[in-house]
Amino acid sequence: MKIFFTAVLLSIAFFLMSATFLQVKAADFESVVNREFTLHASGEYLITETHTISNQSKNRLISKSNKEIFQIIVLNNENNLLEEIVKEARLFIDGTETQFVATYTDKTAEINVTYPREVNKGQSIEFKLVYRNPGLMNKTGALTDLYIPGFAKDFSFTRGDTSIEYNTTVKINKSLAPLNFTVPDPIESTEDNDFRIMKYKKEDLVGRMIWIQLGKVQYYHFKLVEEAPATDIKNTGYQNEYRLIIPRDIEEYKITQKVYFKTLDPEPDQIIEDQDGNLVGYFKVDTDVNTQITIEGYAAVSINENKLSAEMITNIASISPEMVTKYTGTADFWEVDALEIKSLSNELLQGSDDNVFTAINNNYKYVVDHIDYSQVKRFGLNERKGALKTLQEGSGVCMEYSDLFLTLTRAQQIPARAAFGYGYDSRVTSSSQEAHQWVQTYMPGINQWITIDVTWGESGPALIGGDLNHFFTHVASVNPDAPAMVERISYGKEQGLTSPKIDIEVLGEIVDLEKMQTAKQVLEKYPEKQKSNLLELLNKIGINSPKTLVSIVFTFLGITLMIFALFQLIAVIKSPIKYRQ
Repeated sequence: MKIFFTAVLLSIAFFLMSATFLQVKAADFESVVNREFTLHASGEYLITETHTISNQSKNRLISKSNKEIFQIIVLNNENNLLEEIVKEARLFIDGTETQFVATYTDKTAEINVTYPREVNKGQSIEFKLVYRNPGLMNKTGALTDLYIPGFAKDFSFTRGDTSIEYNTTVKINKSLAPLNFTVPDPIESTEDNDFRIMKYKKEDLVGRMIWIQLGKVQYYHFKLVEEAPATDIKNTGYQNEYRLIIPRDIEEYKITQKVYFKTLDPEPDQIIEDQDGNLVGYFKVDTDVNTQITIEGYAAVSINENKLSAEMITNIASISPEMVTKYTGTADFWEVDALEIKSLSNELLQGSDDNVFTAINNNYKYVVDHIDYSQVKRFGLNERKGALKTLQEGSGVCMEYSDLFLTLTRAQQIPARAAFGYGYDSRVTSSSQEAHQWVQTYMPGINQWITIDVTWGESGPALIGGDLNHFFTHVASVNPDAPAMVERISYGKEQGLTSPKIDIEVLGEIVDLEKMQTAKQVLEKYPEKQKSNLLELLNKIGINSPKTLVSIVFTFLGITLMIFALFQLIAVIKSPIKYRQ
């Protein structure tokens, strides 16, 4: 199973506005940049950027040799889209429309405008660029994501005696989907008859962009296909058994995932729910048949309007011993007892008063600040390193971020478990979505799990509490590989086992729900089969395979009967082979 993913925001280029400074040696010059991003009911994303330059000096002027710079940025390398945006853009100088020329670089069109006149003391000049930019928004299924460029980490709002003031306003038509979140938080939120209006502090945009999401629910379509090759050339009466993870319901404090099944082909022999609520389907296929196992369905992931704060969460001592025992143990890749892990986890607890929410934030911030996302590992050999090696080397992909965060948290005796699924990236095809790993942490006080994705924290927003871009398949509490995505118990010749292929896409809605089965309904339809008392007795004394049972029967029947039975059964007696992926 691949367990790496580049989070949506990590793979979007960070939008960094370059500074525009007046090329003068005098003091007392002011540049005011007003940026207004308006999403209309029609879906048009209109941007108006106005630069007003004022000469407040006593005896200097701004010469005609100066240039004013505008940048138009899109999410991806869509040169055709960028050129179309620039073609329709309109530039005004002091209210008069003016022609311009743009130069293109990676994801950016730069417009350099020469001053048409000198600006003497006490005077000002205004440049205004108006353009539509669908390249700064994504409509994915039932969600709309808007992005607003921020500033480079070393950006300064003063240069000598020249000051630059940035005012950023976002207006969203109220007829559109409700606001889910905005990162960072605005300093002011108001409404008029038609729009929600949010204003942002310029200092909050240094080193980050604004990300706004509209919509409170996302819909996913999934299709899981497992190849089931024949392991024998003729029908011997035996069947190979495949045990497959089935997408499940999730009920967190902030997130609810509800799954609906359209196809289970062939029908499972049974579906088992494990101690963590994961669903495992048992499918049996004849040993001489080349076939596929297909699981297809839909999921609705919705946001719960629950508030989450440190005041609501109690301290570590309030967690039940049962939860601590079950969800804080060491395992492969989770080296909870390693000295370096325990030392760091204790250090991160300092100043938290053992409050779980505060401790989680400290762990989150540490991992984001000290671990670098490894593009080399993502596109090269992606062997799992585990928490300790990640801490020592300082880099990794999503499984390293998650393993380290989870292990630090467990070392503090705070329950944590791994979560697996997809962090949906709207810019790639459904068949190209990559499996992703994050963490669930238990919060005493509210007594519920919450999603925490440290990998996405690399992009600016702290994802503590979950969002609509995460689709769950299962969780793991004992070790990262339990339960496995697929296991097979087969008879006959050895055949390799591959992980199921999963296609996932987002939808605007789910139709014909009445024709589908919920997770609860499939559990009721395909209940776990109880072993008979005879089978349980045989298992207890070590008889757990057809070969062993037949051997014992032969002993009691005697030599003659054994020889006769041997000729009758030799064609069908097989030894099971167990595979895991």
